[in-house]
Amino acid sequence: MSVPGMRAGLLRIAWRLCLLLGTVSNRAGGDEPAPRWGDRTLGGRTFIAGTSGQSAFLTTHAGIRQGIFVYTVPSFPVAGLEPVDVRVAGLVEEIDVGVKVADVLGLFASAEGRAISGIDAPSIVIGGATTRIGGRFGLAFRVFRHKRTATQLSLRSSLGYALGWDLDVRRLIGQVLDDARESPPQSPDELEQRIRDLLRSDALRVALTPSRELSYIGALTLAQALGPVFGIQVAIGHEQRRLRAERYRLDTREVEVASERGRVLFAAISAEADLEPAGVPIAFQLEYLPSEEWNDAGQGFLAQPSKHTVTAGLYYSGRRNLQLGVLAATTRNLKPVQGLDGERRSGRPHLMFGELSMRYVW
Repeated sequence: MSVPGMRAGLLRIAWRLCLLLGTVSNRAGGDEPAPRWGDRTLGGRTFIAGTSGQSAFLTTHAGIRQGIFVYTVPSFPVAGLEPVDVRVAGLVEEIDVGVKVADVLGLFASAEGRAISGIDAPSIVIGGATTRIGGRFGLAFRVFRHKRTATQLSLRSSLGYALGWDLDVRRLIGQVLDDARESPPQSPDELEQRIRDLLRSDALRVALTPSRELSYIGALTLAQALGPVFGIQVAIGHEQRRLRAERYRLDTREVEVASERGRVLFAAISAEADLEPAGVPIAFQLEYLPSEEWNDAGQGFLAQPSKHTVTAGLYYSGRRNLQLGVLAATTRNLKPVQGLDGERRSGRPHLMFGELSMRYVW
């Protein structure tokens, strides 16, 4: 069978499976009409929790998100060599829960872990590897809910804390080369022994940089139903974060502390459509998230290029207490990276992201 034929066959199977799921969910729910109002339902429209994490709804839920992303830096300058393309891939796992305390108050929390590494030899040497774990806790307050217009407005506020470990392979290789220049090894066995001794010494502390990050996010969120099929969500927010990294210097045997502050203004705008009222349990969501960022590494806040993230998601909507879907996202207009020669910069990086998410709402 040809590739186009296989694709067409898979699409037909997926379509029949969605119709079957819709039939099963309709039978399980009996002949009762769908509710017009609920924790995340306005005027018969049940909304999707977007990727920005800033929802206008207060829910009791538990969810899990699994994602993979690829960060590409094109034409990265290397002293004395041709520029190389650096590609770094990462895995992300997130668990989030929420509790609706009252009609106007909700609590939410999340925990996240991610592992990042270069995907080829040049990318491993230049990009290194990173491990990061963190959590976030916050509250949501419903400010306004109007049934006639099917509108809800809320405030969200949260604190986050994360630990990270960055492995700089270039610093480790540089230490090996510096040692070899000062006292060249006389045989391969001597070189191997030196490398072993180096790995047992403080050299690994040179390559591994631990860090801590504290962040705060506040946002004003809006949900507006446009009938049972269409809906829009908007979030306007501000993030502040402080990063502290501890870098070990082998020459002085001391830890060098570097601090950086950041501020971000963002706006998340999403439009969604649900075909479930027409008997097809499929919902679509398209989200656009522009952001402005300022960083301060000790010389005052400096503006960074505006980032633009576009996300498209496909979700199963046959059950109103279950959100199950896949999405793809891309971030553009990222800041070029300083090359190893200290003069030239890379091409403009870009980020690609894919995710599988599931959330159950009580």
